[in-house]
Amino acid sequence: MVTSIAAPTETVEPELKRISGYVAVANKNCPTQTVIAGASKSIDDAIKMFTDMGIQAVQIPVSHAFHSAIVQPAMPQYRAFLNTLTFHAPTMPITTNVTAEFYPSDIEKIKDLMVTQISHSVEWIKQLKTTYDSGVRLFVECGPKRVLSALAANTLSDKKDIKVLASNHPKKGGIVEFNDLFANLTSSGIFIDWKGTDIYGDNSTYNPAFVSWVDASANTNTTAQAVPNTPVQTAQVSNQGATDSMHKNIVISGIAAGGPGSWDRIFRDGVLDEILSGRNMIEPVSSETQQKQIDKHVEFVIKSQDGNHRFERLTSPSQAIKLSARGGAFDLEKEFGLPAKWVRSMDRSFQLAIAAGMLALKDAGIPLVLYYKPTSTGGYLPDRWGLPAEMIDETGVIFTSAFPVANSMMGDLTKRVTGLLNNKTAKEVRAFCDNFIRQIADPALKAEIENWYNATFKDKEIEPEAFTSEFILKTIIIAHSHFCQWIRARGPATAMSAACASTAQAISVAQDWIKLGRCKRVIVISADDITNDNVSEWILTAFLASGAATTEADVTKAALPFDRRRNGMIVGMGAVSLIVEEESEVEKRGMKPLAKLLSTEISNSGFHVTR
Repeated sequence: MVTSIAAPTETVEPELKRISGYVAVANKNCPTQTVIAGASKSIDDAIKMFTDMGIQAVQIPVSHAFHSAIVQPAMPQYRAFLNTLTFHAPTMPITTNVTAEFYPSDIEKIKDLMVTQISHSVEWIKQLKTTYDSGVRLFVECGPKRVLSALAANTLSDKKDIKVLASNHPKKGGIVEFNDLFANLTSSGIFIDWKGTDIYGDNSTYNPAFVSWVDASANTNTTAQAVPNTPVQTAQVSNQGATDSMHKNIVISGIAAGGPGSWDRIFRDGVLDEILSGRNMIEPVSSETQQKQIDKHVEFVIKSQDGNHRFERLTSPSQAIKLSARGGAFDLEKEFGLPAKWVRSMDRSFQLAIAAGMLALKDAGIPLVLYYKPTSTGGYLPDRWGLPAEMIDETGVIFTSAFPVANSMMGDLTKRVTGLLNNKTAKEVRAFCDNFIRQIADPALKAEIENWYNATFKDKEIEPEAFTSEFILKTIIIAHSHFCQWIRARGPATAMSAACASTAQAISVAQDWIKLGRCKRVIVISADDITNDNVSEWILTAFLASGAATTEADVTKAALPFDRRRNGMIVGMGAVSLIVEEESEVEKRGMKPLAKLLSTEISNSGFHVTR
C-alpha cells in the first residue's frame, strides 16, 4: 500500500520507527509532502498515527508498493529486461531518482541505477535542487496533469528567478494549456520549430487527399476576359463553402466500449477504466478447444530468429493456442431493448457494435426520442426510439469489423449440420436399442445398454430448424443498416474493414464526410467476437496456422510489446463506438467534447497479409 503524508520527510521518517512491520519513505516529493509505502497493516497503522497527530494522510490507489523493499523481487527480471535493450551514454544531463545526481556515461552503472530505483526512495527534492544548481531556470512538465510542476514550485519557492510551466492543466483544458505553454516558451526566448504544422508546408500533418481538395476548392477564382474597347470588368467565384469546410473543427463527442472477461457483463460499468488501468482480462483456453485445434491437423508456421521459418504439423497441446480474451454476458434484447426478431437477424458482431453505439450516443449527450405511429382509429401508439428529427438526415454510420459474419457463417452452419446428424442418428440408435434390449434377459446388461444410450444420445434429438431469411441477413455485412433503422439515421452509411486498423480508418473517413458536408456527425460502431464457443475452434486454429497468435501459456510472457520477443498476438474480443462530430454541434447541446481530432492519415504499406 502507498499513502501520501502532508509533512516533510524530516518529520515523517523518524515517526515511522514507531510502526511495527515494514513501512518506508517512498517519495520525497516536496517540503510539504512525503509518500510512504509498505505492508497493508503497517500503512493502516501509519495513517492512524499521522491523523492522530493532526497530519493529513491519504491512501494512494496504486497497484504495488513501488520504491520500497516490497518490490525488490522484481529487480532481477527488470535487469534481465534492460540487458535486452541497446543503451547509449546520455547526450543531455538527466538526474536519477536514486542519488539525485546526473546519470554517468558508463552503461552498466546506468542500468544499476535504473534497477535500484525500483525499490529506492525517490529523491525528487534533491533532483530539483541539483537541476537548479546546474543552471536550469525553466521547468516544464510534459504530462497528463500538473503534479510535478506543483511540486517543483513548492520545493523551489525561495527561488525568484525560475519559471515553472505545465502542459495540460485539467481545469483549463489541454488545448488552452498547450497554447499557454507555447506562449510562455516563446516569451522565455525558447525557439519553437513549427515545421510540419502548416497545411501548405510539407503536408506532413494533413491527409494528402484533403490538402489536394482544399487546394482545388480554394483556387477557384476566375477573371472574366475584357471585351475590346470596353471597360475591364472582373468576376470572382466565391469559395466561401470550401473555406468554411476547411475550418470545421472535428471532435470526438462520445465513446463507449464493451470488453472481455467471461466472469462479468461485456458492457459493464467502468470497462474502459479497467482497460486503461491494465487489468488482466486474458483467460486460459479450455483443454477441449486446444484438442479441437489438434484434431484439425494444422500445418503451422514455426518462426526462427535466423529467418529460416518452417511449417510443422500440430500434434501436441503444447503447440496449441492456450490464451485468449473471452466475452461475458450480453443480451441486446434485454439490455438495450431491441426487438427479439431484429436481434435474431443479426450476427453477434452486429449486436455488439450496435450496443456500443447506443451507449456512445448517451455519452455524447444525444437523446433518443420516442416516435409514435398512427392507428386505424385516428390515435397514436408508441413506435420506437430514434434520433431527434433535426439530426436524422445529418447523422452517418460506419460499421467496422475484421470478422463481421464469422459467428453466423461458422457457428450457425456448424450447429445446423451437427443438429441434423445428431437428430437422425439418435432416432435410429433409439429404435435399435429398444429392439435389442427386448431380446436380452439379463437385467444388468439391459441397464448397461440403457445407461450407454442415455449418456450418448438422450436429449440430443434436435428438431431441424427452419431455414429462413435470417441467415442471409446475418451474413451480409449490414450492421450499419440495422443501426440506422433503429435510430432512424439517414445520413451516409457503410461498412469497412482494414483488419486491426478498421476503427482508426473509419474515423478518418468520418472526418472526410464531415469536412465535405455530407453529414454533421458520424457514429463509428465496431465489434469482433472470435473467441466464443461458436467460432473459437476455427478462428484460433486459423491464427495458429498463420503463425499470428502466441502459443505461450504464461500471460506475462505472451503479453509483450511489438519487439523481437513477441511471437504472435493474444486473440480476443471487444466492441467500441465513437461519435465523430462537428464541434459546433456539440456546443449546441451544451456539451464539451472528449477530444479534438486534429488530423488523420490513411496509408497502405502494400505488404502481403500474412507477413
